[in-house]
This record gives sequence, C-alpha cells and structure tokens, in this order.
Amino acid sequence: MAALISLRAVVDALEMQNDQCGAYLDPRTGEILTVTHEDEKMIEEGYDEAELPRWQVDSLKQTREFLQRADLLLLPSAFEIHEWQIMNDFAEEQKNDRTRGILHRALQGSGAFRHFKHALYDLGIEKAWFRYRSHALDEIAREWLEHNHLPYTVAGGADAQ
Repeated sequence: MAALISLRAVVDALEMQNDQCGAYLDPRTGEILTVTHEDEKMIEEGYDEAELPRWQVDSLKQTREFLQRADLLLLPSAFEIHEWQIMNDFAEEQKNDRTRGILHRALQGSGAFRHFKHALYDLGIEKAWFRYRSHALDEIAREWLEHNHLPYTVAGGADAQ
C-alpha cells in the first residue's frame, strides 16, 4: 500500500534535479532520496572504506540500503522536466513585447540558462519567474503522481488526492 505522498516533497526533489543526480521515491513510506550518479556508481562498483571519510562511508551505506528497497520509483529527470521549455513558455506569456523579445533572445544559443537568468534580473521579473517555475514543477509532480496512481497531499495533508 502506498503512503500519502507530500506533493511539496516531490516538487522540492524536482527542483534539485540536474545532470549529476536522480531522485527516488519509496511509495510505501513516501520517503524521497536524491542520489548522485557518482554515489550510485560507487555503490555498484564498490569502494574502499579506508579511502573515504567516515561521513561518506555512512552516507553510501544509507544510500545503498535505500536503493535496495523494493518498488522504488525514479522521479522525472532534469531532461524530462524540460527546463528550457518552461523558460520559453514563461517568455511567451509575457504581455510586454519588449520583455518577451529580451527573454526570447536570451534563450538563443549557448549559455541560454545563464543569459535568461541575467535577463530576468535586469528586467526585475525574477520573482514572477520563480512563481511560474514553481507552478510548472507543481504540475509535473501532480501528473507524475497521478500517472503512478500515488495518493498525495498538498500543504499539510488538507487536500489529499
């Protein structure tokens, strides 16, 4: 039986996604663990405890125990989240032609993420972006939970789905 999953915890895990790690959910407990690909590789291939600091050995042991649980689900990866598309959608929704144009130009070519971030701050709309991005990740998390038939709760258990 699946636990009642915290939507906020799933969104928080999605916000941490990048090319260097993945996040797993234990649907029986609702626990989420973000694991670096480097740690996964060390667990798979083995490691010499004598060469690592105690904290890392302890962390790898806990990670190994978690990953050995049955029925773990891998949360959507950074690739599946399509951050660039979320940024492009945000740009498209801007009512001001100048703002929309600046954001679209920032998204072109290499360094798009950095250029987009600078454009947001130059335009003074970074708070609107963070709200928009948070809402987009919230929708991705909801869709993923519903696709996996997992019950979830929004903000303190009030709105169980």
